[in-house]
Formats: sequence, structure tokens, C-alpha cells
Amino acid sequence: MIRYHRPLDVEGTINRNIPQKLAMALQQEIDTFAKHNPSFPPERDPPLPPATMFILDRTIDHSAPLLHEFTYQAMMNDLLPMEAGGTKYTYTYNQQDGTSATQQVILDETDNVYLQLRHMHIAECSDRLSNLIRRECSFAVLCWESGDGYGWGNVR
Repeated sequence: MIRYHRPLDVEGTINRNIPQKLAMALQQEIDTFAKHNPSFPPERDPPLPPATMFILDRTIDHSAPLLHEFTYQAMMNDLLPMEAGGTKYTYTYNQQDGTSATQQVILDETDNVYLQLRHMHIAECSDRLSNLIRRECSFAVLCWESGDGYGWGNVR
């Protein structure tokens, strides 16, 4: 028996049919093999219960991000709902007036911060981003205090 994951959110999931296609292809190969090999599966004494194979993607396997690359780019692709081939990220945030807004970010070769961070270890990225945010906030406060038209609302 082969069981596979199929997301409920079929509209918002890229490659949602891959586990199903893989399960069907594997089942077809097993059926073909069994047809040409009458002794498959071999009889056991005592008999074993039927095996079950699970085919899951990374949205179900929460340990997958911990078992491979720890770079910013790899973690971003594993943990964020990326679109457009892994370059577009859309998120919702609360504004100062209490309403929510949606922001879309393109993470590719045109983004200087992404270029600096994408191949770094995630711990190093965390430190680098913290320093970058601190520096940008300090700059915004200096501009705001100097009265040259910049303020927190202009920092993006």
C-alpha cells in the first residue's frame, strides 16, 4: 500500500501533484515487477502484514530543514511559501492604523541583501541581518531628528 500527501490548498501549492505522481509511478513499477516475477512477494513464515510506504513532501516532514543545508537560501526555500520558482515571497503584516497590508518581495540577483546572504550559514545571516537592521534604524532616527523629511514611515 502506498499513501501520499496531497495538500488541501490546491491553488496555493506549487508542485502539489508530485507526491501523487510519484506514488502512482512507483505502484505501476511494483505491479509490473510482480507480474513478471510470480514469486514476488516471497512467502514468509509467519506471514508479515502488508507494508505501507508514505510519500511526503517537506511541508509535512518538519525535520527535513534540519537534515541538510543550513544556508539562508536553502532554509528560505524550505520554510517559506515561495512562489515563481523560489524567488517571490508574499506576506501580510499589521500597519500602524490597525489594518493589514500585503507585501510582495522578490528575492533574486537584483536584491543586494539577498546576494550577500544567500550562501551564508543561517546563524551568520542572523547576526548580519541584526546589524543591518540596527544600522538602518540608526540612520532613520538621525534623519528623523535632523528634520530633513525622513521618519519611520519612510523606512522600508
